[in-house]
Amino acid sequence: MAEQRASSILTQILAEARPMLPLEIHSVFDRGVQNSERVNLRVNFRTYLGDYFLHAGVYLPNKRALPMPNMSLWLGEDTIDAGSWVIVYTGPGQAKLTTQTKDTREPIIVLHWGLIQTIFNENSIVPVLVKLDTTAIQIGQPGSP
Repeated sequence: MAEQRASSILTQILAEARPMLPLEIHSVFDRGVQNSERVNLRVNFRTYLGDYFLHAGVYLPNKRALPMPNMSLWLGEDTIDAGSWVIVYTGPGQAKLTTQTKDTREPIIVLHWGLIQTIFNENSIVPVLVKLDTTAIQIGQPGSP
């Protein structure tokens, strides 16, 4: 019993010590609802969105995800301040910057994945946020075979 309690306390301490990421997945709302399904991303530090891709993946038991083919979205070239939100609707629409949310008055940017169908219909399909590491990018030459 004491070992179990100690393990629980250690888990809590480690969770609280986890470094805050500049951009984090907060939630998926309205899973499977056409024109409403969206992924909410919280901006913890001023962030250049051009470094990020949002993918859809199949959740694996080891807290990892297997990316689904052809299911990625580059978040664009905007820079957004800490305390803001990035809302990504999976359906079509126009990107826009909204000066504040209705309840909390926090700034948000609304993006659209442009998909015809919803993608997070099942709980096993999860958003995967990937930050590009410029030290590992390789670009091919135009017109090369």
